[in-house]
Amino acid sequence: KNGDSGFAATGGGASLYFAKPSWQTGPGVPNDGARDVPDVSLNASWYHDPYAMITGGMFVPNGGTSAAAPSFAGIVALLNQYLKTNGLGNINPKLYQLAQSAPSAFHDITSGSNIVPCETHSTQDCRNGSMGYSAHVGYDQVTGLGSVDAFNLARSWKGGAQSPHLVVTKLTASTTIAAGGAFDMAITVSNQGTADAGAFEMRVYLTANGDVSTANDWSVYCNVPGLAVGAFWNCNGTLSLGKSVTPGIYYVLGVADAKNSVQQADHSGGAALASTGSLTVTK
Repeated sequence: KNGDSGFAATGGGASLYFAKPSWQTGPGVPNDGARDVPDVSLNASWYHDPYAMITGGMFVPNGGTSAAAPSFAGIVALLNQYLKTNGLGNINPKLYQLAQSAPSAFHDITSGSNIVPCETHSTQDCRNGSMGYSAHVGYDQVTGLGSVDAFNLARSWKGGAQSPHLVVTKLTASTTIAAGGAFDMAITVSNQGTADAGAFEMRVYLTANGDVSTANDWSVYCNVPGLAVGAFWNCNGTLSLGKSVTPGIYYVLGVADAKNSVQQADHSGGAALASTGSLTVTK
């Protein structure tokens, strides 16, 4: 429901006037002979996660197509700069091609809908008191191909070397523990790259200053035999501390590829390292 009045939802559907272009193909694309929209998705909400704007010295939350469209235009401008071209023309054929050949360039949205109430028979789409579509795997008339991963989109578009990209997507752990005790933790690593990853070791450390290079001797690890593009691996375990650990504030750190076994395009700590925040060790 709109925060002011009435209802608000994303657009989407099949055109009454334009036939389906030859390039609009792929899993989930309706076989309806019509030009279906949208092609991609960006955030557009004014209310739960608006775009932050400063105008006249004041913060003004913004949203809608007027925020999402120029945001994607900015991504395309960066793509144009990255490719060192004088313009990309109609990018839609390439987007649908990459959705099949390099799926990591998109974040497929598989839940939610743009269904809203309507007056029955007020339009040909309102047959039972509601109208709209539901998101699902592949293309859909709510989110299109999904939202784009600008980094992977640029690399895939350029046709450069395909590579894995291991990312810690979940890390949970207890917040307090007694010296000499144990606590549970769980870590998930996903391959958000454009190629399958070989074997690697994911690991969870305990450190006093948030720097993995100064981690103490207690850690939990899982050996991963390999990870396909778009796949993930869960590792759960119990981390036991020796009684010699000094009480105080520590940090639990998760590392996707602890031994740098996988040749990735990006080995930055921001992509492969995550923290649950502070952990209090008591006597």
